Amino acid sequence: MNDFMRMLAEARGDDGNETSRRIKADPAAVMMDLREAAALDAASKASCPFKTGDIVTPREHFTLKGAGEPHIVVHLVEDVRPLFDSGEPGSNAWGKRIDMRIIQLSNGNRVSHWVESFEFELYADAVKRKADAAAAQAASIETPAAADPDFEEVAA
Repeated sequence: MNDFMRMLAEARGDDGNETSRRIKADPAAVMMDLREAAALDAASKASCPFKTGDIVTPREHFTLKGAGEPHIVVHLVEDVRPLFDSGEPGSNAWGKRIDMRIIQLSNGNRVSHWVESFEFELYADAVKRKADAAAAQAASIETPAAADPDFEEVAA
């Protein structure tokens, strides 16, 4: 590794060790997140929550890139069986339940993929959640007067 790359790695706290790059999270939050993912997976096994023509986006913190980017559902598979002929046991591909085909724009090109529907959510829901989170964050920012009762504004 050249000196520049080493400096960049050190600046982000990366010592080259795989475990140092992992996000350290609160175990309770991790368990809650995993339970949510399991519920989404179970619900998608009952039936795909989307219909052809829906605009969807990959969920954050799943294996697919592009969370927050719109994709359109173009095909759904009714009777889905896990795929055990791709990937190796323990890999992300082993046993996937590919039940939805989507199209997205990538670098100006239309790209289609077969995917697992549980890794997606409606685009409008994702946009609303982000807007709500941004509004909550903006509302939580204290003004100097609220943070310090002795603060005096100076008239301009």
